[in-house]
Amino acid sequence: VVSPGVFGSWGKLLFLSIDLRTTEGVRKVVMKVSTTTNNSPKEDAMKQAKTTGKIYAGSGSRSLKKDPEMFTQVFTRLIEIIRESKPSLLITGMAEGFDEVLALAAMATQTPLKAMIPYKGYGNHYWGKASSTGKSRLGEYRDILTYAQSTGGVEYICSDKKGPDGRWAMTHRNEAMANACDKAWIYNPVTAGTKQFYNYCVSNNVPFYIITI
Repeated sequence: VVSPGVFGSWGKLLFLSIDLRTTEGVRKVVMKVSTTTNNSPKEDAMKQAKTTGKIYAGSGSRSLKKDPEMFTQVFTRLIEIIRESKPSLLITGMAEGFDEVLALAAMATQTPLKAMIPYKGYGNHYWGKASSTGKSRLGEYRDILTYAQSTGGVEYICSDKKGPDGRWAMTHRNEAMANACDKAWIYNPVTAGTKQFYNYCVSNNVPFYIITI
C-alpha cells in the first residue's frame, strides 16, 4: 500500500478513491497531479530545476509492465528517490515498463523529463501493435511525450531501427542516455537491453544505483 506521505502535499488529493495496486491507478495519480497544479508543467519544472543540479537517466526491464503490483512498488520507490535526490532532469528511454514508470514518476513530481527515443517509428511499433499489453497504448505514449516536450525535450537518437554502424538503435539510445547523465538508475539489469545499459555504465565509469524493492 502506498503511503500518502510519499507525495508530500499531494497526498490528500491522491488517495481518496484511487487503487494504486493497478497500473491504471498509478496513471490516475499522475493525471491528478498534472491537472491540479496551478502552473503549467514547464513552469513547475523550471521551479524544480532551480533547487537541483543533477541529471539522472533510468533503465529497466520492459516486462515490469506485466506485473501491476511491482509496477506500483517501483513507482512508489522512484517517487521516494526523486524527492531525496531532487534531480534537475530525468531521462527516459521511452519503452514500456520501467522507462514508462520513470516517466510517470517524473510527471507526478513535476520533475523535468527528457525522452530519448531510439528512432521515430519506435513508439508506433512498441506502444502500438507490439505493446506488451496486446493493445495499442499510443495515447499514453503521446501523453508522456507531451510532458517531456514541455519540460526537458524529446530527442530521436537514430533515423531508423539501426544506426549507421549497423548496431540497433536501442543500443545507441542506451549509450546516449548513459553519456548524458550524472548518474544512472537501473532496475533489474538481467534482460538484454538493461544489461547492455548496465555494462556500458560499468565500462565507462558512469555512476549508477541499482533500484531494489
